[in-house]
Amino acid sequence: NMAAYTEYLKGRGLAESESVNSLTEATTHFSKAIEYDPEFALAHVGLADAYLTLTANFMAGMEASESTALAEPLLMRALSLEPGLGEAYASLGLLRQLQNNIAAAEEAYRTAMTLRPNYSRVFRLLGRLKLRQGFDQEGYEWLQKALAIDPYSIPVNFDIARYDDIRGDFETALARYRKIIEFEPDFAFAYVYIAAIHYLAYGQADESLVWYQKAADHDPLSPSLASAQAIAYLELGDADAARVFVERAMAMSPRTFWPLWTSVLLNIYIGDEEAAVKHARTLLEVYPRNWGALKCLRNVDIAEGRFDVAASRYARAFPELVEHETPVVNPQNLVAAVDLALVLQQLGQVERASDLLEAALDATKGLPRLGTEGFWISDVQALAVQGQKDKALAALRDATEQGWRTLAWFYLDHDPNLESIRGEAEFQRLRNYISEDMTAQAVRAEQLRASGDLRL
Repeated sequence: NMAAYTEYLKGRGLAESESVNSLTEATTHFSKAIEYDPEFALAHVGLADAYLTLTANFMAGMEASESTALAEPLLMRALSLEPGLGEAYASLGLLRQLQNNIAAAEEAYRTAMTLRPNYSRVFRLLGRLKLRQGFDQEGYEWLQKALAIDPYSIPVNFDIARYDDIRGDFETALARYRKIIEFEPDFAFAYVYIAAIHYLAYGQADESLVWYQKAADHDPLSPSLASAQAIAYLELGDADAARVFVERAMAMSPRTFWPLWTSVLLNIYIGDEEAAVKHARTLLEVYPRNWGALKCLRNVDIAEGRFDVAASRYARAFPELVEHETPVVNPQNLVAAVDLALVLQQLGQVERASDLLEAALDATKGLPRLGTEGFWISDVQALAVQGQKDKALAALRDATEQGWRTLAWFYLDHDPNLESIRGEAEFQRLRNYISEDMTAQAVRAEQLRASGDLRL
């Protein structure tokens, strides 16, 4: 059916940009293709994949429970029409991944590769999964296979840039992101991660605002991008500006990651503990292993002496930290390991806490300090909890000199892990140094808003 095929191709073209705006529009074309030809298996796959991608990427345009519920029957229908359809197995892998069934996801990806060995998307999906699991080299190799199949794919080239970013090669990643924008100006992800490098790697919260705004301009339906600037504004001490973005994003999607997380941070910043806890609990419902929600709730529990409650919450979210004789600590649970260790110390489980802290310090080795996948100041926190004040302060000095500014106010003013060094003169010096830098950046941000280069 030529009409169905035409609608399918329109959907495929739009889905390639992977923005909430383009994916939402793509779903209408895939749906029309199914209307024109209900037995067109690839159209069912396209629609399912668009729903799943709306959940899987940074933009988070749909909750996982909603997207998987919509996608699963579509994929089952596609496979009933064409049992050997590799594209369907690729999307089935993404579905299982979003359902946290990683073994089934990888099995589906590998089945797709066998059935459709020239389908670059499945190699990309498996590569992204491996990167997320911390298997960087294997993930990179899968991405290279995807690139060999489709060297002009913007999403694949973007993931190669992300690999450089994750490894801490920020200059190479930045150059790749900029090249992607040259080829595809509407690819919002590239703007997002240019912003992230400026903020998370270079400590330039003011410059990140410019790029976060460009990202939002290219994907106005994304609740994540509607809220992204809030974190940078909090870093600059402008809670009123942050509130504008948080409220806008929460109105768009009150149960996706970035609106919830920025709301938690805003309420901590302004001292509304009740609202912070409320949104942290919601965030934990949607993302049960989210370190930020767990940390927020843990901090309140520590203040009120509910150490057993906090320990139980971590045990549910990260059983690998408590159930094995030796805790399994890796980049994915590093923050949680340090946060749990402080709780266990208070419960008298000193040996287990010590094991967690040593394992956490080992896990930072070989990782970049800065960037989206950096360990930031986890080593500072672990050393401070251990009581090694001099080493903790030296690590904090190193982080500050390298450019760490990410959530500095949150950690330096609110994190119980740093209590043992908070009264030290060197800590106060570094805190003042960062504060002065943020004040200067806030002046520039105000100038950018006055000139119209930034908008609220």
